[in-house]
Amino acid sequence: MSLIRAKASAPVFRMAAGFFLLGFLACGTSLQAAPLAADTQRTLDLDALIALSIQGHPSIGAARAQLGAAKAEVDAARSQYYPSPSIQVLQSRAGISTILTLQQPLWAGGRLDATLNAAQSRSSGAEVSINAAQYTLALRVTAAWAAWAQARGRAQSLEKGVTLLTVYTESVLRRIAGGAAGEVDRELVAARLAQTQGDLESARFAERSALGRLAQMTGQPLRSQNLADPSLAEDANGSAPALPALAALVTQAMAHSAALKRLQADIEAAQHETQQKRSALWPTLNLRAQHQRGDSTTTGMSASGSRLLLALEYSPGAGLSAGANIDAAKARVLALQENLQAARRELTETVTTDYEDYQAAGARKQTTQSMIQANAQVLAAYDRLFVAGKRSWLDVINAARELIQAQTALADVSAQQVGTRARLRLHAGETP
Repeated sequence: MSLIRAKASAPVFRMAAGFFLLGFLACGTSLQAAPLAADTQRTLDLDALIALSIQGHPSIGAARAQLGAAKAEVDAARSQYYPSPSIQVLQSRAGISTILTLQQPLWAGGRLDATLNAAQSRSSGAEVSINAAQYTLALRVTAAWAAWAQARGRAQSLEKGVTLLTVYTESVLRRIAGGAAGEVDRELVAARLAQTQGDLESARFAERSALGRLAQMTGQPLRSQNLADPSLAEDANGSAPALPALAALVTQAMAHSAALKRLQADIEAAQHETQQKRSALWPTLNLRAQHQRGDSTTTGMSASGSRLLLALEYSPGAGLSAGANIDAAKARVLALQENLQAARRELTETVTTDYEDYQAAGARKQTTQSMIQANAQVLAAYDRLFVAGKRSWLDVINAARELIQAQTALADVSAQQVGTRARLRLHAGETP
């Protein structure tokens, strides 16, 4: 009777296993989620997430505030071309006198021009800093989004794996009840099921963690149902979008890099500051108008007197420190130039690494898809051979584990591919 019951359960086992194998094959070549309910909204793709984070993140607001301060410094530097009013109150034995002075600079050895140019360069650098802050934030959002895509894909694959192992658990329980299998078979599938369930919980935790990071950067509560599927647009051949040549990508990154532009603005500002320090070696010529009320023997003016004069002033600094200040300013320019060269090399290295990772991920994705199809066929064959008594239960469970591992590997490599593709777009200046 037990043999009859075991044979009767075999068709049911084969039909159930075949059903879930078809499910694995259907998801083996893409990471598309299962159909969503009609009331679920999945409208936020990566570009939308980046745009949301840029609109309201405090780091962007801080960069805009810095730009406002830099523009105010430009206005202050431009005001130095205008007359400077001052008031002075003196007391002597003759009494108290008040002196009103209006001084107009006529020639300052290039100091005024250098001060204005330096302020304008700092303003340009502050404006570029907004783009640099947006780029940095976009990279952070992309990293969190790629982590979510990886965790989401792994969870979907592991959910199918848990379902398949659950079917095998029910089947082995029926076989044990019929006397066709022993307790060791149940323990084997139970151990593999527990391991897969643990991996599934880890993937779900990673998914929630990535969503939390995205919610913090966008300032909005998010759920996986609110995000678009992280799939690449495929061309006519069914493959991922092709990239330009590496040299072209590096050139685009150099042209659009906000960090490089900010360093260039800092270099210009430092050069103008050097000219400003050098102007201390020259005297300044001012036109000064004075009006006095009251009597004072210290000014040489009678009560309520006025005078107009030219003033030539020279102030080389305490201890003739103007030369040392010029040397320090030159050294800062050299340091910034070296930082610019280092930033260019670092950007080239970053673009090259992401480019090679994208190419490698594409190759691994094709290999993994082939592995999934092969493992699914092996598992289906082992199911048939097991029923015929030519394969053991351990062979079937191991084949199922290899199929589940291939599915999770596909999720990993697909997330890596979309993540590196998104970073390369940001490097090339395609920030939403």
